[in-house]
Amino acid sequence: MATMHTLAEAFAPPKGFTCPVWNWERLFRYRRSVSDKRAIRRLPPADRRLFAKVERQVQAAMDNLGSSRKVLGVIHGDLMQANYLIHRAQVRIIDFADFGVGYFLYDMAITLFALWGLDPGDRQRQAFLTGYREARSLSLDHERLLDVFIAGRGVVQARFVLASEFPDDRAMAPKYVSRVIDGLKHWLR
Repeated sequence: MATMHTLAEAFAPPKGFTCPVWNWERLFRYRRSVSDKRAIRRLPPADRRLFAKVERQVQAAMDNLGSSRKVLGVIHGDLMQANYLIHRAQVRIIDFADFGVGYFLYDMAITLFALWGLDPGDRQRQAFLTGYREARSLSLDHERLLDVFIAGRGVVQARFVLASEFPDDRAMAPKYVSRVIDGLKHWLR
């Protein structure tokens, strides 16, 4: 991922290049469906306030980071274990459905969110950050912002599951959202 972010920093898009921009508006406001709005209204008021708090913190973090190429560029947008393969000691990335321009910290948060609950003691998180820093610098200030971006990913995923039209998603939604709420309290301490 660090190598990909370094390449993204140097990437000069060709004329006519377009892709989604994963900014605050797109993550939290863009094209909110009717089912999404209904699902959020069904949450207890305390949970809705917590979601709103996370959204404000992500917006503030993005505003503070600015839009320089050091922090914002093309990202995979869904780089978790299911979306990379290792062949002959080489990592191969697949599934670019969420590819777009976004914050590198949000890209990292997606990966770290996917490890959530599978990583007692944060060993994989620390290994990820150590490996990232071997290929690209990551300031302590930016590392501290990761939990805000992970919480943001939690809200995005919870809203997706809540608004899903798939029966399996609807069935797991109450337990999943409860788990995300617990995570939000952890990430925002």
